[in-house]
Amino acid sequence: MAHELEVWLFGYRIGTLALVDGRLSFCYESDWLSRPNTVALSASLPLQTEPFDDRKARHFCRSAA
Repeated sequence: MAHELEVWLFGYRIGTLALVDGRLSFCYESDWLSRPNTVALSASLPLQTEPFDDRKARHFCRSAA
C-alpha cells in the first residue's frame, strides 16, 4: 500500500513524499521546478526532476525530525 504526503513551502505545493513498501521517495513538482528563483527544500535534496530514493529521502526526514 502506498502513502503520499504533499510537501508545501511558502504556500506552494513543491513535491510529494511517498512511502511504498517501507521505502521513502521524494519528488519535486514540475511547476515548482519551473518557477523563477525556486529554492531547494534542503541541501541534501537539491532541485532535480528525478525522484530521490529511500537513502536520500530517509536521511532528510531523520534530520528534519
